[in-house]
Formats: sequence, structure tokens, C-alpha cells
Amino acid sequence: MPRNIAKFYPEVPPPPEGVTSAKKAVAASSTKTRTVRGKRGGLKVMPTMPLDILLEIFSHLHPRDLLSLARTNKPFRDFLMSRASSSSLWRASRRNVEGLPDCPPHLSEPAYANLAFSPYCHGCDKTNIHSIIWEWGVRYCNTCKKRLCTEYFNVMRFRNKTQVEGVTPLELLTTGILAPGRDYGSMYQLYHTAEVLEINEAVDRLSEDMEGLREYVENRKNRIKVIREHAALCARWQAQKVASRATELERVRKARLNAIVARLRDMGWLKIRDKLVAVMQTTQSRRLLNERRELLKARLRLFGIVVNRFYASPRRTEETELQPGVTDIAVMPEVRRLLDVPSDIAVTLETLEPLRDELPTLIQRWQTEIREGLTQMLSQKLGNTHSSRLLDLAISYFECRVCKWAFRYPEVLAHRCPRSHGNSYGYDDTIATAFEWAIHSNGHPEPWSSTVFTVDHALEFSSIIVRVCGKDPDHATRQEMDAWGLRLCYVRKSHPLNLFTEVENATDLARVAQAQT
Repeated sequence: MPRNIAKFYPEVPPPPEGVTSAKKAVAASSTKTRTVRGKRGGLKVMPTMPLDILLEIFSHLHPRDLLSLARTNKPFRDFLMSRASSSSLWRASRRNVEGLPDCPPHLSEPAYANLAFSPYCHGCDKTNIHSIIWEWGVRYCNTCKKRLCTEYFNVMRFRNKTQVEGVTPLELLTTGILAPGRDYGSMYQLYHTAEVLEINEAVDRLSEDMEGLREYVENRKNRIKVIREHAALCARWQAQKVASRATELERVRKARLNAIVARLRDMGWLKIRDKLVAVMQTTQSRRLLNERRELLKARLRLFGIVVNRFYASPRRTEETELQPGVTDIAVMPEVRRLLDVPSDIAVTLETLEPLRDELPTLIQRWQTEIREGLTQMLSQKLGNTHSSRLLDLAISYFECRVCKWAFRYPEVLAHRCPRSHGNSYGYDDTIATAFEWAIHSNGHPEPWSSTVFTVDHALEFSSIIVRVCGKDPDHATRQEMDAWGLRLCYVRKSHPLNLFTEVENATDLARVAQAQT
């Protein structure tokens, strides 16, 4: 009997003393057998099976299972690792793996199976390593990649030794890998130390034989070409395997989810469904609202780019401060129709660029509407029928409720308080729409509003001053008062005065007294 086969057939011990029949022998031996719990020891009889049955079983196993069997005991290892008796067995097992390329000529069948299916690092035996370097025929963890690899300057040592025209050191290496450098975000190339040493040894051995060196380099290049082509096939198979595994895991997750859903229904899902659905609908509505708000903020920023480009030419002047801001124009109906569109419609700079030609008309309309609104405020207080000239009157001042400053038209358009306190809905989710919320939080000033202004006290004090100057408040214009050249000073005793303000106030009081005489 051959030596490798005999290991699977240990000698049968003689029957117990006093036992004459095979049936009694089996009964006697069974009484001494220890009972094993569960499936433990279920494969212990495999070494005693006939060889043809073992070969048939092995041919249907996965290469990973053959590797596990080879590591169980020495007889299995000697048999499965024997190139003469097990090569066909490993090839048959490899055919059970769909898409796996054939074994390359530079690897044995067991080594190829170990590379493709054993999850251990070839340098330190660390488990769960999935990084395969097919060109090198190894699996390395990150630590071993640095420990068993070398940098480019070591490769350059045999550059001058080859002395073969048109051949670079990298052409003699199968591949290199990238590793993180010392600086954050930097990478550098590493090469297999064993491969570099092998080439160095061969080059040193053939340093005096140029013809042999050329032949070695040519054979090396042909070998590398074959290795790279096979490595590309293996890398493609591995990627497909990973994708297939991900699909399988997703299928398992869905199956588990369906099982959980079924159990929940059996445990009383119908009792909690209405309340839970209401909570989830509220959460969904909140999420969709937040996404809508962020989308509108992004669109308003794009529109701000268009408006700012328009204002950038010509240069910014005092007149440009009296023009509407981005949000003033954005709330106009024709502009809002372009911005407040459904979320699935793309809004880009190209789609907003046609608004640039309409901006002069929109700016003029905004100024007209503001002027009419301020005129109406004065008309309600003064009752003047000449409403078109109310803004030109010397008494036409607008007092800010926030900062208490008084402004004339058109300087009132440049005041900041209307753009920060003018609207009442603010960030109240129960009142503001998504577009209004985006207007408030897009980083631009809010739309200008006249609600922060009042004319009651301003008209009262300015009318007194005009009468002191001998003019009719209902007809005196700002131009007439400015042309007169009279200057007044409002002195408050609660404010400290210095020498210069006292002289200035005395001069103005003298002018007032002269005007009254």
C-alpha cells in the first residue's frame, strides 16, 4: 500500500478477548466509545474512509475547505500538499469557484488557494486581512506593508548594475503600492523587498556576463508581463466577489427586515401603527421642510451673485446705497417665480442670468413703490392734497422707532434698521414659509420695510423750526431752506458741552434772533 494512502488506513486492532463474532465485537467496542455532544467529532472518521470516496468528497469542496482540512492533521496535510497526488484535486476544487482565473505558472495550486481565500497576513498571520497584492502573491496588513517593503532609493541601487540600454529599474519590478507618508495627506511608493533583493542578487551574479544579463532582463520582463495580466484578472474577480458579497448582505438585511416587520405585526403593530405613522409623518415633513429651506438659501445665494455683478459695474457710489438689495428684488413676484420653483427643477447661474437685463426696470419700480409708500405716510398726517411734493417739504422727516434717528428721503433708503427689524415673521416656523425663512437666513440684509418709521414727532419738531425761521411749513421746501444758509443747533442740557460747541450754539442763536426780528 502506498505510504500516503496507508496513513488513512490505520491497522485494525484485534477483537477483545472472549469475543468470537463480529456482531459481538462491534457491541463490545461500542460500549467503550465516549459519547460526543452535538456535532463534535463528526469528521473524525474521515481518515478511515476509502481513498476514492475521499477524493470524490474533496473534489466538491471549496478551496477554502481544502485549506482547512490541510491544517487539521499531518496525514491530511501531507496528502493535500503533495504536488504529485493532489494537483488535480485542487484544480477540481478551484472549478467550484465561479470566475476565478486559472492558477498562474509562478504559484502552486495550494499557494494560489491560500492567496485567494485565506484571510491571514502572510507576514505576521494577523487575521481578517482583505488587501491582496496579486502581483506579489501576498496578503499584507498595513504594518507588514511598511516592514516588508522598501522605498524607491533602494531600487535605484541596481540601476547602474544592469547596464542594459533602454531598461529602467521599475521595468524589472512587478508593481508598487502607495503608503501614507509622514506629512498629512502625503503618499509615497513602496516596492517588495524580497523582489528587490532577488533582482539585486541576479544582477550581481551576472554582472560580468552581459549576454546573460540581457537574457535575464528579457526573461524578467516577459515574466512580469504574464504576472501583471493574471493579476488584472484576479483583481477584477475580487471586485466582482466583493460586489456579489455586498449584494448578498443586502439581501440578508432585507430578509431580516421583513422578518422583523412580520414579528412586529404579530406582536401588535396595528395597535401602535397610527401613532407611529403620525410621528414619522411629522418627522418626514420637518426633514423635507429643512431640505427645502436649504435649497432656497442656495438659490438666493446664486441670485445674489447675479445682482452683485450688476452693481459692480459701474463702481459703488452713494447712489447705489439707495438701490434695492438682493432680498428686495428676490421677493418681487417675477423673481420669486424663478426661485421658488419645485425642488426637482435645477436653478443655476445660467438660468438666472436673463434677470440681469430686467434689473434696471425692477430697481426703478422698487424706488417708485417706496417713494409712494413714504408719501402716503406723510399724506395721512398732513392731509396735503399736493402729495407729489410732500417728500420735498422741509418738514418731511422720518423717525426710526429703533434708533430714534430722523432721516429725509432718499437718505432713508440707506438706513440699516429697516433691513434688520422690518419684518415680523422672523424665524417663526408657524408663520414663515420656506421662502421667507430662506430670505431671513441667507446672509443678505432683509427686505427694506417702512414699518420701523414714524412721522409724528419728526413733523412736529421740524414744523416748529420752519416757523421759527419765518417760513410756512406747508409750502417751504428743503431746497429753499438750504439756499437760505441758516443753521440751527438743538442743545440738550443733559449733554456736556465744550468751548467749541458753546461758541457754535451762541452763533446759531444769534442768527435765529436776527431772523425773528
